[in-house]
Amino acid sequence: MTQFVCVQGSSATMVNDELHILIARELGDLDPSFALEDITIKSSPVDERDALIASALTALHSPPFLTAKRVLVLRDAQNLLTDSVAEVRAWSENPVEGVVLIAGVVGAKKGTIAALAQELVSFDVGISAKDRAQYIAERFAQYGVKIDRSGIDQLANHFGEDVSRVDNLARTLSSLFGTESLTFSMVQPYLGQEGGVYSWDLTKVIVKGDTTGAIVAVRRMIDSGSTAGLQILGSLRSFYMDRASLSGRSVSIADVMKTFKKSEDQAKFLIQESKALSQENFAVALRLLAQADVDLKGGVDYGKDVVTDEDLTELTVLEVLVARLSRLHASAKR
Repeated sequence: MTQFVCVQGSSATMVNDELHILIARELGDLDPSFALEDITIKSSPVDERDALIASALTALHSPPFLTAKRVLVLRDAQNLLTDSVAEVRAWSENPVEGVVLIAGVVGAKKGTIAALAQELVSFDVGISAKDRAQYIAERFAQYGVKIDRSGIDQLANHFGEDVSRVDNLARTLSSLFGTESLTFSMVQPYLGQEGGVYSWDLTKVIVKGDTTGAIVAVRRMIDSGSTAGLQILGSLRSFYMDRASLSGRSVSIADVMKTFKKSEDQAKFLIQESKALSQENFAVALRLLAQADVDLKGGVDYGKDVVTDEDLTELTVLEVLVARLSRLHASAKR
């Protein structure tokens, strides 16, 4: 019997969604008023945190009463202090019969109780579309939701970096359709707005010379609210400065790995991309970025949309920027 399960991930939403599933699994038909102790370890104020930790440790060491099992849930367990982690370690080596500990850790696993768990569920979803598609497929399977591969890929594109919304969708679809085989068109009415995309998704279409794709990507980043305009500009500046610094030079893979802290494959890719534009074109790209920086910091003002009241300056500056950059790459390919 597993008595200590830990859920770890960078997204609090995804961690709490999985905790919800594990709690239901462990409780079964037990009455939660007797069998469940659900505690969130707050980082502050200190007095409140200490009281919560003391209550959690008491529950951890107390045998079940009036129930066959006690399920102790510790949310935000990354806030446990070192001495408390030591007590959990001691308990894990000789756990109280009938007590199950489910811990949620938001952030890195190092230095937390995650390393002590008998079962670790990790939700660090990679940044590629393939990683997102795999996560969606696994999450749907957990709820018994069936959808074809094309639908999974379209969902990965729709959600982008916002995969924390997948669990809620899977629960909704499970309650509505059960195990019926679904397609993307059947799921689409329940999706909500598109999620943001990563800076990698933006630079990938720019380098291809895909102007339409670049405008769509940057608009998604802004509309999602997850990335500010100056952040997008900063990532683009870093992208071009790294490649411009290698343009026209003969450099070894080892040197690039050391200088840019890249893996061998990443270093090879960086060298390849440094050859996509001439030194003159890289200079043009950097001038476009510099002008966009001035514009975003008050250089221009395009006002607001008369219908939505949306500030048009940030969106317009970045759409024009990525369109010009993608055209620069398109012309270089000819």
